[in-house]
Amino acid sequence: MPKKDNISALLAGEIPKIEKQMEASKWFGEHEEDLRKKYGGKFIAIRDKRIESSTDVDGLIGKLGVERSNWFIVYVSRKKTVACW
Repeated sequence: MPKKDNISALLAGEIPKIEKQMEASKWFGEHEEDLRKKYGGKFIAIRDKRIESSTDVDGLIGKLGVERSNWFIVYVSRKKTVACW
């Protein structure tokens, strides 16, 4: 089992990533209608208000490369439903 100090250090390193994800999620919610008009039926990745898109998740992940964990990825449906991961 990892030592408590090691766990704290690991968690501390993850907090900025989580905050970025939350920021991107909030930004998505604020711009959802415009994003739906432009990207409806596509997967999008958001980071720092920058958007990458693709019709399939594998294509999107390929565009993002090794830094894909730093992006908020969401499927933008044509209707008002959403799936995030």
